[in-house]
Amino acid sequence: MSNKVKAKVVKNKKPFPWAKVFYCLKSLINNGICLEIATSLKWFWSLIVFIFAILISVVQPTVSAAQVQGSQLVTQTTSDPFYYGINAYLNDASENEDLTITFDKANASLTGTYHEETYKDYVYEDQVLSVTKPFYAYTRDGSHVLDIYVSNSEDDTTLINNIVASNPNYGDANDATRETLKDVKYVRTSSFILFTKYYFYARLYVDSTSSSSISGNYKYILESFPDAGTSSNYTFTDILKYNISSSATIDVKQEAVINNFASYLNKVYVDPHNVNTWVTFGIYSGLNGGIMIIMGLIVFLMTRGKNNPNRSTKFLQCYSIAFWMSISPAIISLILGFIVPSFGAMLFLLTYSFRVMFLSMKYLRPAYQQ
Repeated sequence: MSNKVKAKVVKNKKPFPWAKVFYCLKSLINNGICLEIATSLKWFWSLIVFIFAILISVVQPTVSAAQVQGSQLVTQTTSDPFYYGINAYLNDASENEDLTITFDKANASLTGTYHEETYKDYVYEDQVLSVTKPFYAYTRDGSHVLDIYVSNSEDDTTLINNIVASNPNYGDANDATRETLKDVKYVRTSSFILFTKYYFYARLYVDSTSSSSISGNYKYILESFPDAGTSSNYTFTDILKYNISSSATIDVKQEAVINNFASYLNKVYVDPHNVNTWVTFGIYSGLNGGIMIIMGLIVFLMTRGKNNPNRSTKFLQCYSIAFWMSISPAIISLILGFIVPSFGAMLFLLTYSFRVMFLSMKYLRPAYQQ
């Protein structure tokens, strides 16, 4: 009886192809290598590069959109109408219950105070709109600086357009002033806030010109003000005076009020902020992806000449060439985009176009015929 010994097969592991990896990395700066690897590797590698380049190229605009906060509406200077107007409203509302704006905690909605009063006699001679009066108006130097509107209107767009197209200064004008101004069209020059049942809108005017605006809802307010008001509801004044010490100086109280209002704006803007960030990502992904597809078509057309040495390059291979060439422009646009954000939207197109131009000048031009 013999013992049979089975031979053990030892499989040699293939070493990782670092040489190919480094060769592919050279395509970041070498156009000739882009042509070689695009026509030799499998098609799916080009598709991976295409997606990777898009993701890199949209990082800067997406991050910029994600950094926008609602509080930026009030982060200009202390002469901002919101700074004085909001503090004036808090002082007046604390003394006058008719100025109370109440929120329902359970339904994240405005409840209680609605104000639908309109101007009976407006300054425009041919005025046909019913112009809404402010629920609260803060006036400085004889002019409206900040107006607060509260409405249960379901048509927010029409109401906002109505408010934008009217100036309460002229709505409050006396008879003599009306007679002087009745043939002249006037538009809003002062900042305003609008509260509706589920919707919030505010617009800032600087030097009588619309500067910026914000819109949103009340769903996330309690995240910043969990203990404001009673167990079922809370008021706008509860938010503005949240966690302010009664012993603080006037300046400290005013600064705390505007900081609370800034926190309120951040929470109001949560949903629009998320939507705008994803919309920005989608727009730039589609835009940059479209640019890469167009560049692939351009590369294909450049190789079609009778005397072009690359005329045997296939249609899909031309797209692969364009995709492999997109990585370094995407990286450059990412870096420069954070350095110069104002040019971030155009950087990928510019750098990518330059690279394709250099490719065409050296590798895709027709052969010289003697």
